Amino acid sequence: MVLPFGPMAAGNHLPQRRHGDATPSELTGAAQQARVAALVLGRLERARLQDAVRGRAVIESVDTVSALEHLVARSVPRVSAVIAEPFDIHKTPAAPTLARLRAEYPGVALIGFCQPAYKHSTEIVALVTAGVHELIFRGVDDTAEAFRQTLARASQTSAAREVLNELRRHLSPEAMIIVETSVLYAWPDFSSRSLAQVLGVNVKTLVKQCRMCGLPSPGALLNWMRLMVVAYLLEAEGRALEHVASAFGLESASPLRNLMKRYTGLRSLEVRTGGGLKVVIEKFLDADAFGRNEPKTRRGNASAGESMRSRLVDGGEEGGD
Repeated sequence: MVLPFGPMAAGNHLPQRRHGDATPSELTGAAQQARVAALVLGRLERARLQDAVRGRAVIESVDTVSALEHLVARSVPRVSAVIAEPFDIHKTPAAPTLARLRAEYPGVALIGFCQPAYKHSTEIVALVTAGVHELIFRGVDDTAEAFRQTLARASQTSAAREVLNELRRHLSPEAMIIVETSVLYAWPDFSSRSLAQVLGVNVKTLVKQCRMCGLPSPGALLNWMRLMVVAYLLEAEGRALEHVASAFGLESASPLRNLMKRYTGLRSLEVRTGGGLKVVIEKFLDADAFGRNEPKTRRGNASAGESMRSRLVDGGEEGGD
């Protein structure tokens, strides 16, 4: 997930890290690392997971499904992800527990850890049916880098579902088609041009469709979706902004911090304490949400009050990329 510098018009570029770009308050909060609950029994596999998230998260290992469920339910701050094998040490299936965790803790990313063999296909199907967001196959993609990427995808997928659930009550079905693609594909190299390609149109057509649906321009829309995912993770998991940035491949929280301030007018701490996702969506729906760097216009006699909150206004960044 790439977040832009403030001065960039469409903002789909990863900035270079600069020394001293983290504030003292953010450095203090960085001590609060993300937590990952792991029902992984092998010592070698546990060591690989620890190595994969070193400096980014803390792995808390358990041997039984009951201990896993208890850890997720009682952890403060909340566990950000769960990785589980099909069975615990007592051969109890993990799938029913994972299904309950998905229903009760929808923001927690769920990852299945499986054997890549035909004889284990029933176990794989059980995990998928339970609702895991990603799968890792032992000996295939269980390297440190692959696990980090899987964890990031799972975190975004689980957060994206919550973002979409909240937005559906505010947007038309036509708008949701564009929004769903934006939030699900807002990754490092995913520009507004890429968004247009996925939707099967050119950039100019996409800009026109966004306007017709009451959405901002594609570049601004991608940034809003990124901010909503970040806001959900900040509030739901209680993570520091530095670790949210790290989870999505950014070496510094400055891009997130700058973008949050530019689009919402708030600092990340204010977003977290003010309600997280709810705060960003309110800013997104506000009549003055877009076009801060351009002359603002009004349509007809509509006010900036409640009569405009059920729809989005045009504006903001018109650049395609």
